[in-house]
Amino acid sequence: MNPQLHGKHVAILATDGFEEAELTEPKRALQAAGVTGEVIAPHPGTIQGFRHDEKSLTVPVDRTLVDVQPGDYDALVLPGGTLNADSMRTVPEAQSFIKEMDGAKKPLAVI
Repeated sequence: MNPQLHGKHVAILATDGFEEAELTEPKRALQAAGVTGEVIAPHPGTIQGFRHDEKSLTVPVDRTLVDVQPGDYDALVLPGGTLNADSMRTVPEAQSFIKEMDGAKKPLAVI
């Protein structure tokens, strides 16, 4: 655990179609460092991951975009995945969230 990171909150913004390792591995690394990583999606429930072009695991959504404020987070992770990226770029709430995080000069990890 990294004492400098302990207690920080990171938004992991994703939806159906994320690349599995690009969400699960950063989340695991954040947790190991003492950081809370919350999966935020446009809809509640779970989101479907992929390994390349094959469906893989589902991940529970911690909070939805309408329930969060960028000020609640210290950084942002945007996992890759073609379907994930294509879907998220059309969601106005996702666009606003990312713009606010960037405007506040918070760290952004875009995979």
